[in-house]
Amino acid sequence: MVIGDVQGKGLGAVRTAASILAAFRESAPVAARLETVGLRMSCALTRHNVGDRFVTAVLAELSDDGTISLLNYGHPAPLVLPAPGGITWAEPDRPGMPLGLDVLGHCRPGRHDRALITGDRVLFHTDGLDEARDPAGHFYPLSTRAGLLRDDTLATGLELLRKDVQRHTTATSPVDDSALLLLEYAGHPRPLTQRQQHPAYSASGPGCEKCAVTSCPIPTELRPHGPHVWPPGQ
Repeated sequence: MVIGDVQGKGLGAVRTAASILAAFRESAPVAARLETVGLRMSCALTRHNVGDRFVTAVLAELSDDGTISLLNYGHPAPLVLPAPGGITWAEPDRPGMPLGLDVLGHCRPGRHDRALITGDRVLFHTDGLDEARDPAGHFYPLSTRAGLLRDDTLATGLELLRKDVQRHTTATSPVDDSALLLLEYAGHPRPLTQRQQHPAYSASGPGCEKCAVTSCPIPTELRPHGPHVWPPGQ
């Protein structure tokens, strides 16, 4: 999954978001690594970017054993609500540059890996939530209000949080859009039947993922090396 925030507004921001999402949807089902998905998104943004926009984002992948892996490109860290209680932040191991700026500094994204247990919840959000202010200019205290997300249902938890944010702000407060995504880990999935499993992949040679671009904008040192996989016939 991915959550992101495009710099600016208007049609330019819409086009930027569309190119990023298209690259994600194209690469996520077939890429062997989460880093490759991020690279393809960065490549798409670099090739199609108009106006030098950048995008903050978090990429996430959940394994069958409950391990969640996160790549952070300058985005607010997700909030984790462990089932036994309390909260924690899925902070990356190092700062990550936003997509569109990462290639300039040859910067790799921050990474965070953790094991989830049944009932753990994770809130992905954009900075419009963190930066919601009250009349005195105080930011919304998400850490102390996160308990609202422990409602029996995910939808109700998000509704309670939204209403609480609205009470915190006023008509004169700075306004920014915010996106919220609340997930709950339901435990180990049932084994897939052979028909349900992903089709077999064939290995290709080492190097960057195949692309129609002859002059790649991604610096060589940031391209993935080693074997990767592609669906048969592609």
